[in-house]
This record gives sequence, C-alpha cells and structure tokens, in this order.
Amino acid sequence: MSPALASMLDVGIFEVGNLHIFRSKLNSHISSERTGVVLTMKIGPILVRPHAWWNNKIPLSIFLFLLLINGQSLSEAVLSLFGLIIVVCSVANFGYALNDIYDQDEDRRAGKPNAAAVMGTRRTWKIVMASAAFAIVVSCLSAGISGLFLTAIVLLLPLAYSVPPFRIKERYLAGVLADALAAHVFPAMLALLILSHQKLAFPSAALVCVLFIWALATGLRGILTHQFKSATSDRAAGLLTVAHHISNLQLKNMIVFGLTPVEMLAISAAVTIAPVTPFAIVMAFVYLALELLKTFQNEISLRILNHKGHRYVPFINESGYKVWGPLVLALDAAVADPAFLTIALLFSVLYWPQLKQQARHLLISLEKLATDLVRFRERYRMHGLIARSGVITVCDHNYFPGLLMLHRSVQESGAYPVACYDIGLTDAQRAEALGLRNMHILALPNDPLISEIQVALKTDINVQKTGKRVWPLWICPILIKHAPFQKVVWLDCDVVVLRDLPKLFATLDNHPVFTAENFAPEKTPNKPALYERLPIARRFSPNKPVINAGVSGWCKSRDKLLIEAYIYPVARAVSDPETRALISWHDQGALIWAIQYMGKEDCVEAGYQWNKSAANTSLINKPLPWNNAFLSTLRIEHPDVNIMHWNGASPPW
Repeated sequence: MSPALASMLDVGIFEVGNLHIFRSKLNSHISSERTGVVLTMKIGPILVRPHAWWNNKIPLSIFLFLLLINGQSLSEAVLSLFGLIIVVCSVANFGYALNDIYDQDEDRRAGKPNAAAVMGTRRTWKIVMASAAFAIVVSCLSAGISGLFLTAIVLLLPLAYSVPPFRIKERYLAGVLADALAAHVFPAMLALLILSHQKLAFPSAALVCVLFIWALATGLRGILTHQFKSATSDRAAGLLTVAHHISNLQLKNMIVFGLTPVEMLAISAAVTIAPVTPFAIVMAFVYLALELLKTFQNEISLRILNHKGHRYVPFINESGYKVWGPLVLALDAAVADPAFLTIALLFSVLYWPQLKQQARHLLISLEKLATDLVRFRERYRMHGLIARSGVITVCDHNYFPGLLMLHRSVQESGAYPVACYDIGLTDAQRAEALGLRNMHILALPNDPLISEIQVALKTDINVQKTGKRVWPLWICPILIKHAPFQKVVWLDCDVVVLRDLPKLFATLDNHPVFTAENFAPEKTPNKPALYERLPIARRFSPNKPVINAGVSGWCKSRDKLLIEAYIYPVARAVSDPETRALISWHDQGALIWAIQYMGKEDCVEAGYQWNKSAANTSLINKPLPWNNAFLSTLRIEHPDVNIMHWNGASPPW
C-alpha cells in the first residue's frame, strides 16, 4: 500500500450504534442532528444513515477479505483491508445521501426520516461529492486503475437508481438489479481487485465466478426482502416496487426457496475453493447444523420478512457472514499469523450488539436442545432396555388429576417410570406431564385392532358406560402388548399406590399378577353363553376367577401367549356384537376368559390389599381433601392397603 493511502487512513471514522471511534488527528466532536439519519462533526456532516449500511456492508467486506487473504501476514494485508472498508463506506454514503436528496417528497409522505430534509439539499450534495471523490481516490490507491474504473462505474448505479429521468428504483427489476450490484457485487469484486493488485492473493476463475454468483444472489435477496417488508410504507409514499407487482407468496417463495439456496450453495463452494484451513471448514459445517437445528426448533422469531415476527428461516439473517464468518476466518487466519486475533477482537468490539444477539440465539437453541435430549432420553430410553420395569395407564383430559396423583404415588413408592397412553389430553396437560420426572406420554400404538375398536364401538348402546367413552374400555390388552417395558404393571388412572410397589414387581419374576374384585363380585363372571361362542378345552369354573382388571402385572416375554389370549375375546367382540354383549365389564371379561383359557387362576392375589375398592372403605362417606396431604393421610388411615382403587366410587378429585 502506498504512503499516500496510509496517510489518508489516519483520517478515519467508524460508527456502530452508539459506538464511535475517531482518529485523534481530527480533534473534533460528534453531534447528531437526527439520530440514525446523519452523523455530523465540526467540519460538517460526514455519514448519512450509517445504521443502514454499517451493519450490512462492512461485515460482508471483512468476511470476503479474510476468506481470500488466508495464509498472509496481517502486516501485509491490514492496509488493503482498511482501503476496502473505506471505499465501501464511501460508496454506501454516496448512495444513501444521493437517494435522500431525491426521496424527500416520498419520505415526507411516508413519514420516513430523510437526511437531506434535515441538513438541506446543498449540504447533502457536498457529502455526495466528497464521498464520491474519496471512493475514487482510495480505490485507485488500493486497486490501481482497475479499481478506479470499477468504482467509477459503480458510482453511476446510485445515480441511475435515484436521479430523474432514469430513477430506475421505480422501474422494478432494473432498480433491484442496480441495488444488488452496488451493495453486494461491488464489494466482492473490489476485494478481488485489491488483493490481486497488491499481490496478496490470486483467486482462480472458479472462485471469482462463485463469489460473483453469491454476491448477486445475496444482493437480490437483500433488496427484495427490503421491498417485501416495506411494501406498505412504499405504497403510501407513492413508490411501486417488485413487491407490488407480484403476490406476497410468490415474492416470499422467490426469496426463501429461490435466492437463499443459490446464495448458500455459492458461498459453500467459495469456502471450499478458498485457501482456508480445516478449522474453517469444520466451523462451516457446525454453522450449517446450527441453522438446521434452529429451523427445526423454531424457538427464535425473526423480523426479516415482516415487522411482527415469523418462524425461523435458515440463513436468511446472514449471521454466517455478518457475525460468525468474520470471527471464524480471523481465527483461521491466526493459524498463519496470530496477529489476526486483533482483527477478531476489534470486530467483536465494533459489532458487540450483533455478536451478543447471535450468542443469545445460540444459547436459546442449545438450551432447547439439551431439554429435548433429556426428555427424549427419559421418554424413550425404556424402549431399548428389555429388562426395564414400569407402570402403564391410559388417560384423557377428565382423568388428568388422577394421572398426576397416580404418578406421584408411584414415585413415592418405588420411583418406577409411568407411561401414559394419551386418549385426549389437552396440550397444556401434555406439557405439564412431560415436565415430570419418570413420566412419559405416548401416542396409541399403531395397531389396526385399536382402529377397529374405535369404529365398531363408537355408537354401541349395549355396552355404554355412563360418563365414559366406550372404546377405551376395550384397549387395555393391546396397550399391554405394546408397552415400552418388559415387566409391566397396569394401573387404572383412578388408582393410587400407597406402599410396597417393588414387592408387586418382584412377584412378576415368578408369575403374572391379577387382583380380586371386591366392589361387585357377583357381577363379575361372563355370561355362560360366551363359552359356547368362545369354547375353552380345559376344565374350569365359569364363575372363577373373580378379578378386577384395574390392577394387573405381566412379564411380556413370558406371558406372550396369555396376552394374546387376553386380546382374542376383544377382537371377537369387535366383529360380533352378540359375543360382545356376553363379555362382562368390557376388557375385564376378556381377561377373565384369558385366565380361564390359560389356566392361570392361581395367579390371582389373595385378599384385596393390591386392589382395594374405595367404595368399601370409610372414603365413601368421609372423602379426603384432594391436596398435597392426600397420599400421606390416605397411607395413615389405611395401613393395610397397598393400592386404593376408586372403582364403584366417584373419583376423589
């Protein structure tokens, strides 16, 4: 870099939000005539609408420069980097100042701030001329005659864009193309020229092509996104753009599914071709994975396509090359020259708000991932553990209080996992349940018999049970078959465990467990005619066993045939209404038939301690308050009961 350019770099200014860095040689102070519109000094106004271009064009320029310069020392490249930044700033300042001169009427109608209206047209023209001169001189010093001609041509684009009679900003596609070329293609091509002129890098034709495609796609997406977002205010100002000539859906699809993929493919190719280390390649894949993760999670709302916020769209916020890219590439370049760490530090200081926002987004995404992984592990780990024991039940929104108390009682008695099949929980109930340790909410198994039951029993008045849907009363054996545990204890949702649940699971090591009916034993047996339709070869008593299906225990591998025998009467009941009417108490009668068929009558537990009906206790006349003391009080008042069941009694909640 020539001494003349080095001297000019001593007069520099950079503005980011409320952060202003001035070189001391100017000996001046900052004032703002209108926040975000114009930045002035004692010698006059210098930057027009810096907030509109500093956070967009400068990080992109730094990203490109570092991508191409990798392997060089910072001392050789730093002046070229500053030259690139100064030219890009000058061209941007030129374009925004010129546009504000000719947009005064439109901005007034739309209620937008306008620098020319604040300072006056004459003063704004001074900024235009000074910015153009500065851009041409520095580009010539940085990139030679080629840089001068490129910059001169690019300066014509804002003129054609804003100044009548051309004013191609009102000519739809021509205005879009002019903006894209000036805002994004120019910095990319200038960076290539500067590095070639200074003999710091010699990009291949392939790299030049993919960078041109990337810059053009990025520029087109940027201006179309701006027009899409500001369509209402532009119309109010009397300005018609592309957003007013095609539908919102078409323009949005063009941005999201057309330009953005081209942009990402092109920059991916550029990173692959550019002289970067494996570290940068790995970090590019990490960034890709994080973008896909954020898209899948949809936890972060963006305001890029509208002002209200929309779901996360990958890559569209440009954080890859406006925040993370410059940092990663500075660290990558530091492999060859540790001095590049100062670039990373300086970039972090200048763009701290953007970096902090992206870090916050990253934390949100990682915290959500950690939460999901914990829930996934807690919810599904039993599927791969064949020896795991657990409780299963079924619940809808009416019985949800019972599910919570059942889960609590199980945790207090043995801390076994509880898997609840969802037959109608609300979203809020499901979320609350999933937040509990050892609670798993499962969808109904994909078993065709369940669908057949739902269809056949939807309107069957012969087996209607007051206050309940019919079909869930028949699916218990199918749920046991598909249970995510090897040792399974079925508990109805109006049951609570008071004590000794590990003993019940220990019993399953020897045989299945069934519990006696003690509310209405005389109504338990199946109709005798059932055994004519479903005959049993062995000798048995049709009146035994007298069981209640609300509590049972199974070892699925050992009791596979018994479970299939339990399912068989249910399947017959679905296809034959007459058989259905002969089965007592729905799936309970099917279980009785299965026990008789398999000769398992001796597996019924003696006594009622494992399935005590609340209707046969003091609870029927003296119900306990449904509160945090419910279980502890119940255990004190009923020391001889292991499991209390509200069959034959109203639920306690």
